[in-house]
Amino acid sequence: MGKEAYVVIEVQNETKDIDGKTYMVCENYMQTGDVKSAKVISTSYVRRTSDGTVSMTPIVSENELLMLPKSPYVGQIWDAEEMKAEVMSLEGSISAPIGDFSDCLIIKSVTAVYNVYTYYQKNIGMGATEMEADGQEKKCMV
Repeated sequence: MGKEAYVVIEVQNETKDIDGKTYMVCENYMQTGDVKSAKVISTSYVRRTSDGTVSMTPIVSENELLMLPKSPYVGQIWDAEEMKAEVMSLEGSISAPIGDFSDCLIIKSVTAVYNVYTYYQKNIGMGATEMEADGQEKKCMV
């Protein structure tokens, strides 16, 4: 059996100004077991607005995407380019390779090919993500 592969998101110690807004720079790597790839697979830019909303600008787009609403509620839905996002729970939990997370906000992002479930724990941030495709079981990625 091979080692599990994960996407590691690292917030860099730098910012970038885009259209007059300041973003934190995040680099995404693949990691297999304990070995992190030296190659960055993508870069994204994340900022928190004055009202507490978290937004992100992926490198593939100049458009800012709503990533995390300020006051989420179960059933809240929004469009983010080629995907639709929905708040699934405010009290979710998950056991991930990096630890257990409870009382999580769960965001389901739906694309034409796969669904991603992202778990955010208060005062921690993103704890884990799960991906499912073609009706297969969810697979914990981070």
